[in-house]
Amino acid sequence: MALVAAVAVVPVVVALPAQAGSQPAVTRLSTGHGTYWGGEQLTVFGANFTNVTAVLFGKEQGHSIQVLSPTTLTVREPESTLGTYDVRVVTSTGRSALVAADRFTYRYPTMDTPIYGGLSARQEVRISARVRAAHHSVPSAPGARHWTVAMGHTAARRAQSWLGVPYSWAGGNGYGPTPGVCAHNGGDMDCHVIGFDCSGLTLYSWSPYEQLPHYAAYQRADAGRFHPAIGQLVPGDLVFFTGYIPGGVGHVAIYTGGGTVIQAAESGTTVMRSRLADVIAGDGPYRGATRPMSTGVQGPGPSLLSATPQVSTGGGTITITGRHLDDATAVTVGQTLVYHFLRRTATRLIVKAPAHRAGPANLAVSNPWGTTTTTLTYVAAPRLGKLSPYRGPSTGGTAVTITGHSLAQVRTVRVGPTSVPFHVNGDTGLTLRMPAHAVGAVTITAVSPFGTSNQKQFWYLAPTPTPTPTPTPTSAKPAAPKTWTAPPSSTSATPTTATTPPTTSPTTSQPTTSQPTTSQPTASQPAPSSSTTSSSSSSADSSTAAAASG
Repeated sequence: MALVAAVAVVPVVVALPAQAGSQPAVTRLSTGHGTYWGGEQLTVFGANFTNVTAVLFGKEQGHSIQVLSPTTLTVREPESTLGTYDVRVVTSTGRSALVAADRFTYRYPTMDTPIYGGLSARQEVRISARVRAAHHSVPSAPGARHWTVAMGHTAARRAQSWLGVPYSWAGGNGYGPTPGVCAHNGGDMDCHVIGFDCSGLTLYSWSPYEQLPHYAAYQRADAGRFHPAIGQLVPGDLVFFTGYIPGGVGHVAIYTGGGTVIQAAESGTTVMRSRLADVIAGDGPYRGATRPMSTGVQGPGPSLLSATPQVSTGGGTITITGRHLDDATAVTVGQTLVYHFLRRTATRLIVKAPAHRAGPANLAVSNPWGTTTTTLTYVAAPRLGKLSPYRGPSTGGTAVTITGHSLAQVRTVRVGPTSVPFHVNGDTGLTLRMPAHAVGAVTITAVSPFGTSNQKQFWYLAPTPTPTPTPTPTSAKPAAPKTWTAPPSSTSATPTTATTPPTTSPTTSQPTTSQPTTSQPTASQPAPSSSTTSSSSSSADSSTAAAASG
């Protein structure tokens, strides 16, 4: 059986700036009554709702306070005992005074009161009549002295046949739904509703083969001798949860395969199909499972020969080989249960692996009677970081070093759409030589068996033109030698092309050994006088230049 408890809501307080000496006051409530289990939203009107710290219903604190303005706030009613209480607003400057307008009464629900699950008892009565009129019985597989696959499937189909019938506290027996009990736990109207509670539904499901007690904790202890792990579940197994009994067993559902269960959850709902993971999240910790009619381990567990050693962090395909795999129930990868197989034979399983962070992960293969484990490694797609250099000439040939992560297993590097040769430098680097390409940006990507990297840009630049030497004009005057003999006598005839300063000695200079003796005056010849005309000086320069070039 499953009791229903109010859902705890974390208080949320929105404070507005306080005004000195402002005492809060309540002038009106949106409604003056509610059901004792609380949970409904109440609007409070008044004044000076600034720096609100609490809203009290007698001594109980309301939940989820939202201050909308200094004169309006909303609050979720807390669960309380029957009776009338004052609703008082508490701020940093005090609490509101007691007035007739703040009175709130907790009372029993009526047939038209929405229950926890949302339906009223009157609605449930109509739904129950409709589902029972349309119900068809399910043929039962032959019974046996111990559990069989066919018996488990029969139990699951029997539960499924009552999808949509209302929950009713203590309702249900081996023949079908019955009126429940009006219990002061949210099921105050359930004695008017024909349906199942959680253990009544599982009792009915297995009634062709075994008489189960109408209580979840007893079913876990007495229904069977084998208690499958969560990955070993098969249709018909009973799964248990804490529910309303902390540390104990307060709720039960029947497994139907593929990670789903059928359950009768709480008053105000109907028998429904749910994901096992959702029930675990909503009804407290998972408390294990029982296989009714089982006498212990009745078959061989799986054994593994090999498994795909590596898979991408984004997910991928895992191939598993071994024995006794044809009745595999689930493959656990990390913390994720995979119930669907791409292929399943006695010796081979192929499953789609979920996404997972990089690194080792547990891999477990289960069948109805056992589980075997190994490990695999998740590998990230390549990640490109810095390019050095990040640009080069469009003629190609630039050697580029790329740093990054997960590069050791790169199989292809692309420059634009073109694959190029490369060299891997461990897990964090690779090098390549850029091919010729048009001027502009081009993307570089790397591909490994585990995915394609991000893109990095390399910039192709126009090649720099080589400067052309300027030719020497053919009419230019030949350059004077670095060593020359100064003309005799006057310094005013100093050539302008000399690289060595001329001598100022008045003596007659001698010709060099490489020059003909006729190009310069000998010692027996008279030196030119200072009155030599410009034409004579020009003739002397020409003679000197001719001698130098000879």
